[in-house]
Amino acid sequence: MSAHTPGPWTIEFRDSDYPMWQVMGNIGGEPVVVADQLEQEDARLIAAAPVLLEALEAIVASYDNRVSIAFVIVDKARAAIAQAKGT
Repeated sequence: MSAHTPGPWTIEFRDSDYPMWQVMGNIGGEPVVVADQLEQEDARLIAAAPVLLEALEAIVASYDNRVSIAFVIVDKARAAIAQAKGT
């Protein structure tokens, strides 16, 4: 399995025969489409995937190292949730 497209990912509205949203990433300075033909809510959730992954990895690393979950980790989780919900 290859590595995923690194974040950050953004959403863009594409006006065509019907409204659709795309999730865009960047590889080597070139824009790439990560996901296409989405509803806005789905696009936001998909675009938040790299941030959600980072927050979950921080929580797991904290647990694995027997470090209490610090406010910084909880703040990352809150930011990821906000991005996914568009709030």
